[in-house]
Amino acid sequence: MFISMALIAVGFSLRLFQYFQNRSLWLDEIYLSSSLVKMNFMELAAQPLDYEQKAPIGYLFLSRLSVICFGRGEMALRFFPLLSSFLALGLFIPVTRFFLRSGPAAVIAIGILALSPPLIYHSVEAKQYSTELLGTVVSLYLYTVFCKKLDYSRLVIWGLSGGLILWFSFSSIFVLAGIASGVSCYNLIRRKWQAFFLCLIPFSIWMLSFIANYLLFTSRHADSEWLLLWFKYRGGFMPGDFAGATGWLTMKLFSLTNFPLGLSWFFLPKKYDDHFLILLISRMAFVPLFFMIVGLVYSFRKALAFFLILILPLSFHLLTTALGIYPFFERLTVYLSPLLILLIAIGAEGFLKWLEPSDDVAGHHYKTNMKLIPNLERLYSRNKLSLLVIILLLTGPLMHSLKDVAFTESFGRIKHWHQRELYNYLSENYKKGDAVYIYWNALVPYRYYSRLYNYKFTAVQGKDNRFRCTSLSAYKKKLEEDIRTLRSGYRRVWVIKGDFLEIKIGEIDNQPLWYYYDREANLEMRAKVFGSLGKQIDLYKTKENISLELYEVNRP
Repeated sequence: MFISMALIAVGFSLRLFQYFQNRSLWLDEIYLSSSLVKMNFMELAAQPLDYEQKAPIGYLFLSRLSVICFGRGEMALRFFPLLSSFLALGLFIPVTRFFLRSGPAAVIAIGILALSPPLIYHSVEAKQYSTELLGTVVSLYLYTVFCKKLDYSRLVIWGLSGGLILWFSFSSIFVLAGIASGVSCYNLIRRKWQAFFLCLIPFSIWMLSFIANYLLFTSRHADSEWLLLWFKYRGGFMPGDFAGATGWLTMKLFSLTNFPLGLSWFFLPKKYDDHFLILLISRMAFVPLFFMIVGLVYSFRKALAFFLILILPLSFHLLTTALGIYPFFERLTVYLSPLLILLIAIGAEGFLKWLEPSDDVAGHHYKTNMKLIPNLERLYSRNKLSLLVIILLLTGPLMHSLKDVAFTESFGRIKHWHQRELYNYLSENYKKGDAVYIYWNALVPYRYYSRLYNYKFTAVQGKDNRFRCTSLSAYKKKLEEDIRTLRSGYRRVWVIKGDFLEIKIGEIDNQPLWYYYDREANLEMRAKVFGSLGKQIDLYKTKENISLELYEVNRP
């Protein structure tokens, strides 16, 4: 128990450390936060969100309340996700006590949830994924409290509590459906007819709550065809053919050990991404995968109800993915973490139990060597093996979480942005009479941060002429027209641009084709056009590959 509480304290500390780093919002956070800082509660409930964003209404309301109470800064927007992660860690303790029977297994479960770098990141991200994870933990906790108490009042409370979760978490429908199906199947298999029919009370309330929430709010987000195409292009949906589906499923289950569980030890360069065996060994993924499989077998044999409750949410998610309804993709799997962690911990528990020496073996050893006490020796051997299993499973997350503390720039990896710092630098070095031009692919951060801070400048917002042109040369002429007034009217020009080829929200990948066909030629053309302004006398480049360039204009 002491080790588990220590791990919880470490998990809290790691989250607080990253929270108080108060890094800039990254692009996805800006997309959602843009609505939260300007819309009131009625608008959040009734109007489409900016940039076609989707989030549960409960999350939107509490995040808006945080903005009202604490301001529009990054820490206010990340406060509710942080609070959700704290609640999830705290509630996971009684959940592990219910599902697990040994101390080492509980240490493994709590340790992974507390130390996983992806879960720490999402706990301080201004998005709903930390709340989705909390929804899973609360659903499991409610099951542990109410599953054996079949009086009407408790069943109604269970139903109302579970129904409320659906308003804060999209993915909780998979978890609650898994619990409802698992409990119902178990009662049918065991012929517990009274329990089967009584449990229909909370399950029916969940269904009614889901229908009400869907009709009132979620249905607004169900027609985003472009978003489904976006996920499909990135492998978020299961292929239709058997061979493709088998390979896709294998890679997805393997990737779960890295994200969201964060159990990888080492990361290799991208050139090894297609080498499954090399990745499996380098990331030590075979260790958690082994215990996950053992957990499935052990729970199926020893605790069928646990097996059904832990595996059915994943099965339902994969079914909707196969049907093209809901993608199986990176951050959308964060809510599965508690279920996968429990399977791994149950597997470790079963594995250690199977390896315990029998009483006959211990008794024989005692007879052949009177100086040894077999019970103590068996305890010593079991503790050594338990420690080895704990080390194998927790080394990866602990090592990378500590690295994120020592080298804060590594935290969040590609999602660690610096747009607030970029605009602060510009505001500090801007001189009266300077011009500021922002290329269209860097406008979203500017539009957000200029609303929060009283900058000394008003930028010229570049036109997006991609769909007005049919070739790169025609596009170049449009871009030259866009900056011609800057060359003739100003001595110094600041240019902000993303040094990448990206699409806007709502667009189809690589369209128009001529713009994305030759990346190097496109970037080279852009550099020449802006370089024609004059001599570059200052450069501020962020890790996310957005450049702030200052040109001293060559005036004719």
